[in-house]
Amino acid sequence: MESGTAPQEQGGFFTRQSSGLVRGISLSSAVILNLSFIGIVQAVLAVTLIPSSFPGASPVVAVVITAVAMLAPYFMYGLFTRLMPRSGGDYVFVSRSLGPWLGLAASVNVTLWYVAAIAYLTFLIPTAALPTALGSIGVIADSQTLLDWSADLLKDGWTFLFAGLAVILLFVSASLKLTWTLRITRTLFALAALGVLLCIVVMLFNGRGDFRDAVTAFGGNYDDIISAGALDTGFNLGDTLLATTLAFFSLGFGIATAYTGGELRSSQQTAVRGMVYALGIAALAMVVTFALASSVIGNDFLGSATVLAAAGDEAYPFGVGSNLFFFVAMLSDSTIIAALLGVAFVAAAAALCIPVFLIASRSIFAWSFDRLVPDGLSKVNPQTRSPLRANTLVVVVAFAYLALMVFGSADFTTILFTQVLGLLGTFMLVSLAGAVLPFRRPDLYEAGGDTRRVLGLPVLTVVSAIAFAIYAFFTIVLATEDVLAANSSVGIKALIVIAVVSLIAYPLSYFVNRSRGVDLSLANRTLPPE
Repeated sequence: MESGTAPQEQGGFFTRQSSGLVRGISLSSAVILNLSFIGIVQAVLAVTLIPSSFPGASPVVAVVITAVAMLAPYFMYGLFTRLMPRSGGDYVFVSRSLGPWLGLAASVNVTLWYVAAIAYLTFLIPTAALPTALGSIGVIADSQTLLDWSADLLKDGWTFLFAGLAVILLFVSASLKLTWTLRITRTLFALAALGVLLCIVVMLFNGRGDFRDAVTAFGGNYDDIISAGALDTGFNLGDTLLATTLAFFSLGFGIATAYTGGELRSSQQTAVRGMVYALGIAALAMVVTFALASSVIGNDFLGSATVLAAAGDEAYPFGVGSNLFFFVAMLSDSTIIAALLGVAFVAAAAALCIPVFLIASRSIFAWSFDRLVPDGLSKVNPQTRSPLRANTLVVVVAFAYLALMVFGSADFTTILFTQVLGLLGTFMLVSLAGAVLPFRRPDLYEAGGDTRRVLGLPVLTVVSAIAFAIYAFFTIVLATEDVLAANSSVGIKALIVIAVVSLIAYPLSYFVNRSRGVDLSLANRTLPPE
């Protein structure tokens, strides 16, 4: 913003009287965005992580419990979006409920972790998705060249090149007209969904005996791998409840459209439905996939293979890491299916990146619209109606994270679940904001027209209180269960650094704006213009 510029000179406090964003997200597009944010990548990882991390868990039961539990958080975010149909998500919700300091702190925290997730997901493309694709085809086709290429991708230079290219392509995709961004997301999601469908079909037409034979044909011994893993996979309710944290890793994130509320065609219709429909579709797909994987491959094999592969144990005989797509490709013994599954894996990672990118850029856009950061970050390109400057800032920070992951300490690549722990801090603050909004800001709550009550309390208060309890459970598990490494020393340091940055962001902005004659408290008296 320009020094000495008073808000009144621009016709009001906000940087302008229209966001400039286009309401182009329909119900079907909202469902696809939310499904993409749930992520097939996480679901595929959970197939092997659940039996290896919590051997006594039932993956299917864990998914069902998580899906039911997530109804309250999804309804909370949906109701918030209906009440405040603006882009910015957590920032708008918390700042208008609990105040600007907590609002910006919550949003900076979640945004920094989401950008870290972008870096991590693009990092997974050359270190997991592409090696799995090339390695699977190489094993099936007995091609040493493909196996060598698979190994070469793990070298720092190639990893940074391919991951960096993915970040740039992501920037381009998110900076096009919204209709084109949504088309790209739909295409990537369709390819990812094809991979899940192929997995289901291959497993439907094969049994445990067929998989045993496939393991033997590829140089392994099914029973020896299970014995070497030495896991007790008998059903245990405690392990199953703990394993819901890994199911949450997927099902907890179908809320992408809460951050793009200003771009929904009809926020009243799509806010809740777009999230709940995505949750139901994803949960059904995961239940079917997990049930078939447990029956055909076996949780004991999935868990043992993952433990052995992670440890680099010679008892794991394959040149590709433990991964559902690889095991299904091996079962099919088809290079075509292996190639399609490889494409699906890459597409799933890319599809997940788009909503994460949109969330990060729309959060920055919302800060700028409220004058917390320079005005230029809320400008939209007149041709594409996309916030190119906010998008560029996301790319710069993503590259910084990526450089740390590739060229820094190897510990930076172990904070996958620390990212989820960091996000949960904001989710709990949003839950608190939802619980008190009807009492702290009855003007905003009543303006939304939702007067429903449960046990005499506003429905938003009730679902928010339940959401808080659910988020708190996952936070406790991640903070105390060493097996997930969310509480590693490097993870704790990252949590502290990002928390400090988040907490000092508003005071810094406040004093800078005060010196320019801008009263930031004016922003929180009403919602930003549409």
